[in-house]
Amino acid sequence: MAELSWPDQWDFTVQIMSATDEPSGAFSVPGAAAGAAAAKRPVGDKEAVLIARAYADRFAPWGTRNAKVQVARPDDGGLPGWVVSWRRYEGEVVLPHRFDVRIDEEGRVSELTERKVADPQLPAVRVTEGEAWKTVAKSFPERADAIEEKPEPTLSAQFRDGEWRVDWLLVATTSTGSLEAAVDATDGSIHDPVEIPLARNSEVP
Repeated sequence: MAELSWPDQWDFTVQIMSATDEPSGAFSVPGAAAGAAAAKRPVGDKEAVLIARAYADRFAPWGTRNAKVQVARPDDGGLPGWVVSWRRYEGEVVLPHRFDVRIDEEGRVSELTERKVADPQLPAVRVTEGEAWKTVAKSFPERADAIEEKPEPTLSAQFRDGEWRVDWLLVATTSTGSLEAAVDATDGSIHDPVEIPLARNSEVP
């Protein structure tokens, strides 16, 4: 399955049958099955990154230029494996993502997302993290009282209402589930989160 956003043509997403379900479905990466710097089958984060990098170097070098690589093994109900992403930053703000690829447990590409968009001009950050959490507490008083854990939030560039903004993306664990919100880091308004990027501390050399 492939999807292309229209009419902007920014986002291109492909999902391929996992090799676990259909051996001939997933995409074997040329050059990732031989050589000292490659991995035949990933057993951890570093091997998954090697395979993803072999794919990116050949098919999407523009997506990894001047970017930091991140890897996660998500438990999101999707295809098994590792999601390897390349992220660019302006200070602490995560810029629009350009390239993500999911490597399955056989070392093949089972999903990818490309976004061909230039780094935008962003408004100034005027709202602090503490002020953002206060906005969430005022907006969701009953759920805010049930918060048990607040992981470190992310400052992320978000395209909303025809312009680029910077949002605090807040995710909290509550006694009944989770609470997610986006607070505009310039004017303090609250919105539904569009994208929750991988944590910056998941970077792999």
